[in-house]
Amino acid sequence: MKPLQSGTFALLTGLLLALPVTNAAAQKSVTGPAIGGTIEITFNTRIPGNTDNEGNPNKGVSDLYKVDLSAGSIGIKGKIERTPRIVSKLLGKEIQKGKLFYQLAWKFKDTYLGDWLGTVITNDRGEYLWNGAGDTNSRPRIQIQTVGNQAGFTDFFEGIMIGKGAQGGGSAKFVRKLTGGKVATYTATNTDPMDFRQLTLAKGPLGVYGPVTVDGKLVYDRESGSWITSGINLTPAGSKTPDKVTGSIRWIEDPNRASNGKGQYVFNLRWNEDRVQPSDETFTAGEVDEESFFAVDASKPGLTGTVDYEDKLTPEGTPVYSKVTMNLSANNMERAQIMAFLKLWLVGVGPLNDE
Repeated sequence: MKPLQSGTFALLTGLLLALPVTNAAAQKSVTGPAIGGTIEITFNTRIPGNTDNEGNPNKGVSDLYKVDLSAGSIGIKGKIERTPRIVSKLLGKEIQKGKLFYQLAWKFKDTYLGDWLGTVITNDRGEYLWNGAGDTNSRPRIQIQTVGNQAGFTDFFEGIMIGKGAQGGGSAKFVRKLTGGKVATYTATNTDPMDFRQLTLAKGPLGVYGPVTVDGKLVYDRESGSWITSGINLTPAGSKTPDKVTGSIRWIEDPNRASNGKGQYVFNLRWNEDRVQPSDETFTAGEVDEESFFAVDASKPGLTGTVDYEDKLTPEGTPVYSKVTMNLSANNMERAQIMAFLKLWLVGVGPLNDE
């Protein structure tokens, strides 16, 4: 943990006394800017000279994710290193463990609070072991120092995430209920899911942002490049009622992407929409066009906005560098819900940014 610098204790104490440290504040509704900032990714494992004759990464080469994001007054900055799992071509023996290494600092108005640290091992089944298995000396955790009325703590991540590319999902049909008694559907014919299995997001960076357990799938459609979910459940500690996230993250490619490397994800994620939807019996009209499935609805609790990409591409169109700019807005969401999603996005930062 980074030590306090001399002369900053009084200032930091004053700042921490002003933090929204009550449960009521964490549950306060937010409408407007929610998550912003950048992630700069250098895919060292794809750069010529770092690969073998078949284009596979050499041992010891890692991709670098430089993170600088914020949710309101709380920011997170630092790096994530991603090392691929390498297996011997002849014997199939593992010669390098796959892993993610997190070294991120939390801040409040540019004042250091603590860290997100630790190593996540990936195994031969495509599982990301957030429970610390594989490297017990570097368990994934959030550790916060004691200053002012913020009590220090260390809390650990738990559970498993199965990454994109680990399992084929076949085809899947997704249904969205619209106002006016209509139904929009979307069929993904070549799916590649990320699967969250009792994945617990550690609490922090304030004590009121408690642990959240995640279950469900975020499904990648290889044909369109979009992500879709019919339900990811995020259950806060002590609650019997999860927040259910539904909706889509649609990929829109710039017409000149081959030359400018640009594209963007358009967010249309909704929180607990089934709690405010009319009953199934009211949906008797026929299905409408596929475009309506992705239409953004900012009237419901959820996240909208864009995640923009500006990539440097190889002649084959593979990114070797990405500047990712997040600009997400909330509609009637709690601060704790926004913080949980920010953590979840960083948990999945590897698969989410693979092509």
